[in-house]
Amino acid sequence: MGRIPLSRLATIEDSDGPNQVSRDDGRRRIVLSANAQGRPLSEVVADIRSVVQEVRLPEGYFITLGGQFQAQEEASRLVGLLSIVSLTLMFVVLYTRYKSVALSALIMVNIPLALVGAVLGCGCLASRCPWPLWSASSRSRVFLCATAS
Repeated sequence: MGRIPLSRLATIEDSDGPNQVSRDDGRRRIVLSANAQGRPLSEVVADIRSVVQEVRLPEGYFITLGGQFQAQEEASRLVGLLSIVSLTLMFVVLYTRYKSVALSALIMVNIPLALVGAVLGCGCLASRCPWPLWSASSRSRVFLCATAS
C-alpha cells in the first residue's frame, strides 16, 4: 500500500487559532477531528481502527478515538448491561413466584414470541382501525386502537 497525499483525502485550511499547547493528564495532545458524511459512523470508525492498528508509533505516543462514537459505544454497553440485569431480575421474580427453574425458563423463552404475536395482532387490527397504527410516510406515527366486535 503506497502513500496517498493528504490533499486527496481532506481539505486543509491554514487559519489563525489560539497559540497554545493542549494537554491531557499532563501529556501533550493533538486533536484531529472529522465529520462522517454519507457513511455510517461505525464504518468510518472501523476503517480508522484498521489503519491505526498498522501504524507503528514511537515510544510514549498513543492514539485514542473519542467524540460522538465514544458516547455511542458507552451507551450501547450500558444498554446491554441493563438488559442482562433486567432479564436476570425477571427470571428471579418468576422463580420466586413459581418455585420452578424449568417453568421460569419456559416463560422467559416465550416472551419474544409473545412480542412478535402482539405486533402481528396489531397489524391485523390496523385494517379495521379508524386511526392509523403505523404509517408508511416519512414521519412515524403510532396510535393505540381498541376495537369492539
